[in-house]
Amino acid sequence: MQSIDAAIYEREYTKAILNTGTDPFVVLSQELRLQTANRAFYRMFGIAREAMRNVTLGSLENGAFDTARLRIQLQKMIAEGTEFEAFEVEHTFLRIGQRTLVLDARLCLCQAHRGLYLARRRPWFF
Repeated sequence: MQSIDAAIYEREYTKAILNTGTDPFVVLSQELRLQTANRAFYRMFGIAREAMRNVTLGSLENGAFDTARLRIQLQKMIAEGTEFEAFEVEHTFLRIGQRTLVLDARLCLCQAHRGLYLARRRPWFF
């Protein structure tokens, strides 16, 4: 029973840390489907948590993240463990207008999940 309580505590502790951040953060599956995100991501893009589960990254924001460069780099990270090279994406977003985003990603390896997380590298907006 103590190990279950410890696992619940660790999960809630991690969620609290991620949700206090002001930068959008999203976790993707190996198939590049959204798994979870922090509050900043949901607020910025006006997406409900329930509506985004298993949505493809490329289908978000009218294709803002549907670029060959992003897809290729993420797939190489998963298949080969390569480093992600941060880069800019310019797009007119539905809620926030014209913006330039600097995208960054890291491979996430743990027993329960093999995927990656996509975050921004400062500056997110210019």
